[in-house]
This record gives sequence, C-alpha cells and structure tokens, in this order.
Amino acid sequence: MRTPRRRPVAIWPALLLAAGLVTLGVLSVRELLVMQGWLEGSPWLTPVLTGSLTLAPDTRTLALGVAAVLLGLVLLVIGLRPGARTHRRAPGEVDVWASQDALTHLAREAAERTHGVSAVERAASSRSGVRLTVRTPMEDARDHLTTEVTRSVEQRLEGVAAPRVAVTVKEPAR
Repeated sequence: MRTPRRRPVAIWPALLLAAGLVTLGVLSVRELLVMQGWLEGSPWLTPVLTGSLTLAPDTRTLALGVAAVLLGLVLLVIGLRPGARTHRRAPGEVDVWASQDALTHLAREAAERTHGVSAVERAASSRSGVRLTVRTPMEDARDHLTTEVTRSVEQRLEGVAAPRVAVTVKEPAR
C-alpha cells in the first residue's frame, strides 16, 4: 500500500493553467466563427498574433523569453514534487496508518488519564515526536509526573507509533 499523502502543490497552478487554456480555446472558436462569417464582429486574436510576428528580437523580448522559460521550469518542478506525508505507518504486518491528529488525540487522552494530571493544556505531534504540557495541583511532583506521563503516552502509542515524548509539567504557584 502506498503512503497516504497530501495533494501535490501543483493543484492551483494546474487549475489556473487549465482555465487559461480553456479561455484560449473559447477565444479560438470565436475567432474561427468570425473569420468564417458565421458570427458578426471583428477578430480579437488575429491582430495580437500577427502583431507579434513583426517584433524584432530586442532586450524586452529576450527578457520575456527567459522569464517564460524560468516559469516553465518552476511549474515543472512543482508538478513533479509529491505531496507531503500525512500519516505514519504502524509497525506490524497489517497496513494501519495513523494521522498526526490521531497521535495527538491518543497522547492527550493518555496524559489526561495519568494520576496527578488535572489538565492537558497543550498537545502537539510532529514527525519527530509528541509534545505535551500538563497541569497538576500537586507541588514538587514535576519529575515524577514527567516520568509517569511519558510512560503512559508511550504505552498508549505502542503499536501505532514510537515517537519521542516531551512533557512539560506546570505546578501551582507558591
């Protein structure tokens, strides 16, 4: 099974390019109908296209050409870049994937169930690990509670992921 990923970055440039090409197609059909005499009006694209044939190479034309090539290269690189990974694969024989939000939720739940924790103020996960900030009503429990919350979170995430767990404990003010 392939790794779940976000949509590629090239979605918006591709949509804009597609809209431009559709517009050019509609204008070309209109131009054809006007040239065949099936539609009244004056041509729009013919003066633009024939006017460009009379341009002589100069600095502006060269600059526009280089800019067009660079834009094309940027769009090519953007189009070939895959989307970022959104899930982590759980160890084991079965294909199970967990999102960062799911890991955050599991870590928060494990921390809330740890004895001595009154509230989880902040929980966040990234590819490198899980960060939690917990509050306790007990004094001088920072070291013990840090160890207990870390152990509880690691146990809860066992089988799903093995991230590094960082716990910050806030004790009551003295």
